[in-house]
Amino acid sequence: MGNSFNKYVKIELYKWSSSEFPQEYALVYTSLDDGSRTSTLRLSVNTDMVLCRLADDMCKQHPVRCHAKITALRDSRGDCKFGEVLVSQDGDDGDPTVEDDYAWFTYSCEDEGGDFTLKCREQKPDRVNMERTYWEFCHSYDVGIRRKLKYFVSIQCNKETGLSVSFSGPFMYKGVIFDDELGLQSKREVSGKPPKELIANAESEFEGTKYTLLKRNQNGCTLPSAKAKKAINEAAQTTAVFNTAARATGLINTVGGQTQGHFNGAILHNVQFFGPQ
Repeated sequence: MGNSFNKYVKIELYKWSSSEFPQEYALVYTSLDDGSRTSTLRLSVNTDMVLCRLADDMCKQHPVRCHAKITALRDSRGDCKFGEVLVSQDGDDGDPTVEDDYAWFTYSCEDEGGDFTLKCREQKPDRVNMERTYWEFCHSYDVGIRRKLKYFVSIQCNKETGLSVSFSGPFMYKGVIFDDELGLQSKREVSGKPPKELIANAESEFEGTKYTLLKRNQNGCTLPSAKAKKAINEAAQTTAVFNTAARATGLINTVGGQTQGHFNGAILHNVQFFGPQ
């Protein structure tokens, strides 16, 4: 039956392998009051790709979904680096925090609540042949008053061998403090694939909001994120407005094939012009 941290859930961790992913995991929380209420993490790992797929169905009226995909590529020198970091979700409270290296989503209803994050962290300096950063997926689930269950998945990238993961938890927290007083009990570990009904929702596709936290090309260069592109476009639009206004008032003109601008009485040569000419 598995062990429970308290009266709310039992916890089981399944481990197996497949032809595409040598490492497959399913971490399943099951309500002790209603066996149809579950929260499941599906983790699939090979050296080129890691998939973290979460389906929280503890509240039947408010299902929560999250899919994170982390890939690796080799640069022109043959070193393996993180390629893409993508996350999609559905069912959060509608006010996510998403930055270039961080995504945080919360959810709550009458029966349950929690949050999940995907963030970039600095690597320890003594890790040889590793990328200087790694990505961490964390899910926190409320199991009582100020009681939370948390687990962590660290996705590492070795320059020679590619992607790997380390899995820790679940741990019980009281507020933000690790609560050892409750007597941390071990989860039940099972060798083999779980019943299909336990992982079907986590594996299924869904319509949700998608975010790109990292995207590199084959040269290993980081491409602008959606947030960065927006900032660049806004800056270009601002420059276009200024230059268009300057052109209209005669502050910018072309002399001998060179663009000149007058600003506070000074002549500016080779002015970059974004607006219509």
